[in-house]
Amino acid sequence: MRKADWNQLHSPLYIVVMLLLVFSFSDGFDAFSGRRKRGYRHSVEEWNIVSASKSSLQQATSSSSENNENAELVASLQRQKNQTLSSALVSNTNNATSTANATTDNPAALALQQQAAKLRAEIAVIQADLQAKQEAKRQKEIADIDRWIQECLYVPVAGGDDGLPVELLNSVDTAAQVLRDHRFSHEQVSKMFDRICDTSPAQSRSNCSPLLALLVDAAGKLDCVERQDNPNKRWDGRVERDLRKRLFAMDWGFDLEPTHKGDDRFL
Repeated sequence: MRKADWNQLHSPLYIVVMLLLVFSFSDGFDAFSGRRKRGYRHSVEEWNIVSASKSSLQQATSSSSENNENAELVASLQRQKNQTLSSALVSNTNNATSTANATTDNPAALALQQQAAKLRAEIAVIQADLQAKQEAKRQKEIADIDRWIQECLYVPVAGGDDGLPVELLNSVDTAAQVLRDHRFSHEQVSKMFDRICDTSPAQSRSNCSPLLALLVDAAGKLDCVERQDNPNKRWDGRVERDLRKRLFAMDWGFDLEPTHKGDDRFL
């Protein structure tokens, strides 16, 4: 190389130009490298988006498939249920038809059915007759109890000027004498007690009607008579105790049953 060329290469201007070229090449390479990196990142992001979309689509497809399977299973079970019900209905209809046909075709079965219907009709008649007899007996006993109350507790007086009956209560001594002379029993007095309670407002020891109080006091007076001095041998001497015990229970809202055996009550 000639000396002039060497000097030209080492001149400041030449060096500056070369440095500029090197820097320009370096910036271009960096820009190209940055674009490649950005392009790579963009490609990766697009790939991730596509993968996520594909996964969501697969999940949606799978869920839809499961829902379709469940719907098909429910529909299948419903069809089986409908078929079972239809079969049962047809079977019942066939059985009823076959039974009716068998009954129609079998004279003995038809005769038994007619005999059973006749027996049911006879039973219905007997039940109606029994109920009528029981009601008649009930009404007769109510009439007897009302008559006992009238004889024992009321003064026998004629009606007033207006034709209405006059009701006056006997004294305790008179009522006790009627209980003794007419040979009333503990059971009869208990039935009179029940009848008065059933036909009057609510009774109790603290709210006792004069009619009921008269019956209890008369029973107590007859209880005090010695048994050998009492001509009424049906009287057991414990009537007042039973009646007052029941009145005491009524104070607390209880209704004790009478101690006698025939404890039917009538309205």
